[in-house]
Amino acid sequence: MQKDISVLRHSAAHLLAHKESSMKLHSMLFLCVSIPSLVAMEKQLPLIPCTKMENLENIIPDIAFPQAIHVVRKNVVAAFGKDNEHKERFIVRDLEAPKNIISSLRTGLQSIAVHKSGNYVALSQTKLITVFDTVKSKEEWFYEGNCSLIAFYSTDKPQVVFYDRSRENLIIYSPLYKRKIAVPINVMPTCCPFAHHPTKKEFAHNGDSALTIYDYDENKQVRLEQSFKPALVLGQYYNRDGLCVATMVNDVNESIIVLSSSNGLEYIYPKEKVYLSMLFHSNNKILLLLNGQMDHIECWDYKNKKCIHTIIFFGDNSSFRISHNQLQNRLAISHDGRELFVALRDKCVRILLTFQMLCSEEEKKQLSFKLLLLMDKCSNENNKDIPVLNKDIIYVIMQKLLNLYAFKG
Repeated sequence: MQKDISVLRHSAAHLLAHKESSMKLHSMLFLCVSIPSLVAMEKQLPLIPCTKMENLENIIPDIAFPQAIHVVRKNVVAAFGKDNEHKERFIVRDLEAPKNIISSLRTGLQSIAVHKSGNYVALSQTKLITVFDTVKSKEEWFYEGNCSLIAFYSTDKPQVVFYDRSRENLIIYSPLYKRKIAVPINVMPTCCPFAHHPTKKEFAHNGDSALTIYDYDENKQVRLEQSFKPALVLGQYYNRDGLCVATMVNDVNESIIVLSSSNGLEYIYPKEKVYLSMLFHSNNKILLLLNGQMDHIECWDYKNKKCIHTIIFFGDNSSFRISHNQLQNRLAISHDGRELFVALRDKCVRILLTFQMLCSEEEKKQLSFKLLLLMDKCSNENNKDIPVLNKDIIYVIMQKLLNLYAFKG
């Protein structure tokens, strides 16, 4: 490590000595690595970088106390919560216009699902599911039944899949199509949440002290793993490619995240006792955790089981805590992975994610070293093996490499 840092410093000094080096290149280098982070790595200090957020705008003004938020498509989000008169309201909003595409007063709001096309949004209430066309700004159809968690079926048509507690069946429904699937009660108990696979016809559910991956197209259990008590499970989420399921378990004195994949079961022990929301970033490297007081978000490198960054919110959230027995959908990621949407206590906010938030210090050091070498080689006129590139071209190449590494995975 000492040798790498020495070489890195030497390369940086050599490059910064060039009078022709542009300020954009300097900014790119310091985006990747800084002197404090080098010192921290040299001394092996267990420091977790943080980003402070202040005076964030409420992107959905008609919701004063949000409870859930989802990304519908580019610059369009769906959310529900209470307005200033404490009436429950569901809104789909165009953030670019800005204007509400759909605004509806509702009661007993439970959850939201978004169709892969971004043209349809489903809303579940205590005994009702409603599907909205977000392009035509109108209600498409509804279904009456006792269901809370919903997902869209993996087809181009807007068919919703849910577990109807009153009928004790998994149901795939649209006005032109209905299919009932008898799911074993030990697989789908009514007390526990479930997560739907992003592309396949399967869901993850905790029942009978085991995590079950259930293929409802073939009516069979794909994987059954002994893990934890059903009463302690707060929720599950798949990562983007569906190869890993994260389950949040709330014990008496701590929260535990159980990762289920082809590697078996692995465990993360976060520092907070209570978390309200959990979500995988689309780069398949980062797991985001919103704490119970909603004053910060932890960015976890879940494969290496360590927190690499903290996003801190300044405001009046510090003394606020929600009692809950199920994870809430308070985090949402834009389709390109560059923006994070958060439903805080008193507003919905949009955060621009950065390279620092999504990469560990070790990753930053390694990538910075490679980029510095790239600059050195491509800007050295004495190097006959590699053509000399314009500084702006080098900057564009470096920027694209950073974006691919951080946001795409």
